[in-house]
Amino acid sequence: MHPILHCVLLAGISLIPLSLNLFHPIFSDLTKYSIIIIAFVLTYTLYFHQFYKPFKKKSREYLDKILGELFSSLDKKAREVRPQLNDLRINVMIAKRKFPRIWEKHLKIDFYHGEYFPAEKELEFVKNGCCGSALYDNAQYYYDAEPHHEALRSMTEIQKKVTEHLGSILSTPIYSPKDEYKEHPIAILNLDSTERINKTGFDEDIMLKIAAYYAALIGGQLI
Repeated sequence: MHPILHCVLLAGISLIPLSLNLFHPIFSDLTKYSIIIIAFVLTYTLYFHQFYKPFKKKSREYLDKILGELFSSLDKKAREVRPQLNDLRINVMIAKRKFPRIWEKHLKIDFYHGEYFPAEKELEFVKNGCCGSALYDNAQYYYDAEPHHEALRSMTEIQKKVTEHLGSILSTPIYSPKDEYKEHPIAILNLDSTERINKTGFDEDIMLKIAAYYAALIGGQLI
């Protein structure tokens, strides 16, 4: 069952005490409120258990190592098809839900290849930016530095300031191998550069395919 549907159904448990309040006044206020609190905590706990259940408990050291190898391979492959590409960084953002807005998925850099400023590693995206658009629209997105580019419209001033040095970005959804129809991204693979897209080729079919291929490999390691 999809995590959101699971959460909605479980949340219905919290309505039971309200019904009891109408038909069974023998329950004390303390008892009814206690049941409501317990139901909420149980719902919240089971929801997050359901959401994170697909992720195996692999050590950070293991993921750093295996993803580092994949990042290096991707970096090499990208430079092979785009010899003129000088600057390239890679990162993976795992989609997470945060209290209290648990219905939204938040993105933040979890693994990376290349040098990132501390402020970049602290940035969070929800439905904005290239990464947020790729996650919520379930599609690959690319960006080329333009004053009025669509990707900039929904970004905060802080997000714009911290990322203003970037010339181009390519964001690709990452799926669980169990997601046969690729409907529910669990993370985003980002390639970025200070160079414009005419040099990085992030909008070209070959680069889109390479990114999608490595996103699939990374998804197999996250799950």
